[in-house]
Formats: sequence, C-alpha cells, structure tokens
Amino acid sequence: MDNLKWIAGTVFIAGFLIYWYAFNEGGSDSNSIALAFRSALSSMEMFASHSDLLEVPEDLHHDPFYMTIFSVIHFLAVIVSAVFIIKLLGFRFISWVRLCAANLSRKKKCRLFIFWGVNDNAILLANSIRKKAAEPKGKYTNTDAGNDIIQYFPKHPVTGETGWVPFEFTITENPVSGFIVNPNLTTDTPDVPTFNEDWEPTESNPVKAIRGELVQKSNQQTKILTKGEALGGNTAMRIWFATYKSEGATVPTGYNFKAHDDNKNNWFRGFYTPDVVKVAGDKSKIGAGTANKKSNEIVHFFEDSKLNEKYFISYVDFNADAGTLLNKAGTFTFIFESLPNSGTAYPKFENGFTCPINVIVQE
Repeated sequence: MDNLKWIAGTVFIAGFLIYWYAFNEGGSDSNSIALAFRSALSSMEMFASHSDLLEVPEDLHHDPFYMTIFSVIHFLAVIVSAVFIIKLLGFRFISWVRLCAANLSRKKKCRLFIFWGVNDNAILLANSIRKKAAEPKGKYTNTDAGNDIIQYFPKHPVTGETGWVPFEFTITENPVSGFIVNPNLTTDTPDVPTFNEDWEPTESNPVKAIRGELVQKSNQQTKILTKGEALGGNTAMRIWFATYKSEGATVPTGYNFKAHDDNKNNWFRGFYTPDVVKVAGDKSKIGAGTANKKSNEIVHFFEDSKLNEKYFISYVDFNADAGTLLNKAGTFTFIFESLPNSGTAYPKFENGFTCPINVIVQE
C-alpha cells in the first residue's frame, strides 16, 4: 500500500501537468487559479476511468506525442485504482475466508487475537503469543469439594497431570453473596412472617415462593423508601423461588404467573390495598408489575451449600410500580399474591401462591 501511494501521487501530478498544458488557453490563459482547479479536477477524474479529452484543444488531438502521454497516464490511473480495490476488498475477503475456515476447524473454543495491519511489531507479538500459549503457567487448585472441575482443564504436556492451564489467573472469592432463606428482620408487622416457613419444594409441589424485597436496579442494593414519597422508577420487586432438583436436572423449570390485580378496586398489582392501608396509613399503596413472569428468570445459589444440592434457587424481577407510596416509617412485611393459573404461558402455578415482601421505609 505504501508503494501504491507514491505511484498514485506521481500519476496524479503527471495528469495535472498534461491538463495544465492543454487548458492554458481562452479564459484560463495565464489564470493560475482557474488552471489549477480545472487541472486538479480532471486529474482526479482519471482514477475513476474518466477523461476530459473533449475539453482538450482540437489541435492536440492530432499531436501523436501529446496523445501518447495522455493515454499512458490515464491507463496508469485506472490500473492504480484497480489495484487499490483488489488489495482492499480482496485481502479482506481472503481474511474472512481464512477466519471462517479456522472457526470450522477448531474443535474447542480458544482466544482469538486480531491484528489490524501486519508489520514487524505485529509479527513479533504474534510469535510471542504463540510461544507463551504452549507453556503451562499454573495449576488450578480446587477448593470446592462439591464441584470437581479440574477434570475439565487441560493436561500438562509432559506429565499428563490434569488441571494445568496455558494462562495466568487469580482465584478470588465470589463478590455476589449467596441467598439466605431467613432475612432475620425485626419488623413492625410481627404477625406476618418475613419469609414462607413452608418454603421447601417437593417432587409433588416442585416450586415455592420464599420471600421478596425491593431492589435498586442500578446497584442491586435494597431500596429504602421515604415516608410519604412515591417510589419512582429504576426499582425492581424481586421474588425468590426454590425449585425441586430432580435427578439429572441442571436448570430449574420456569413456572409462569402474574400479579393479582382487579383494576385498583381492592387488589393492586399483587397486593390487597386495604391491608396495606391498615399497616402503612391512609392512601398508601404498593404494587408490582403487570407482565407475565417466569420463576426461573435468574438462577442464583444458596449460601448453604447443602441446600444447593437439594434445590435450585432463582428470582424474578418485576418493575415495581412507580406510584408505590407508604405513609408510615418502619420495616413492614406485605403479602404478594398470584392467583391459580394466572400465567399466560405454560407451565403455570396451578395453585397460585403468596409471598412475603419486606419493605423498609425511612422518615
């Protein structure tokens, strides 16, 4: 490409000069500005396989020397354009074909390095990556007895020992905490449990709601309301579900449901408004969304590893109603309800369910 730039520049200058010579008459006679613009424009048009021969004086049409130079320069301009297009599109097409072939031939997924341009530094880097990729850097040590994942790591090329990997890595503790069934909250509604005590699913009753809370979508932290102020947006009402783990199952079945709603007469998006008013004051209300939801929207993990062996834990997020408003400060538990077979897809919660939702309101 570098050589092509010099060649194209030389051809452009040559074209500029032959048109300058031809256009130096009439209104352009000794007019450097007009000559420069006309000559430059005609010279650029050469690369698009166009010539301004009709604008060249008639006497030069019969000059063998001028026409020979004129023809050669235009031919070279077209050749330069053709070579540029072939290099630009041809190389990209060849690279695409090679990449597709490499993807089809790879038996296992691997890291792909893309170099934008080939030069000495790029070649040195590619050779370095290739050399280091073949060198085992460290051995993974499994600290979780319940998950034997070492068997899935490559073997050492010399000893054959499983667990060696061709890259350096650091093992850190999972920053996301596991789910705890009992939130251990002290509430201002002591008669209402903060979680469903009969939450453990069985083979005959394979999914149960455990509890729920309001969560800020931006940072996944508990959303705390302010007394007398509407909730606003960007808040999820999260409901947790436990699903029975049948033999061989790797993911929980998703059961469909909707919030109980009767157009604000008594039930508002999952909650019985008269009960909410009794607890949180006149004109208080709380609501989830109206969409159909599936119990396995996000699969999580229990803090207790023994529970992970027996059940799946998952949660679903509603967009909490922006008009949610509570007129008393405190920590409250409200009951969310979903009617039997309320979902719009299968499978459904045939018997419906209720779920405690814990809410904190500050002054």
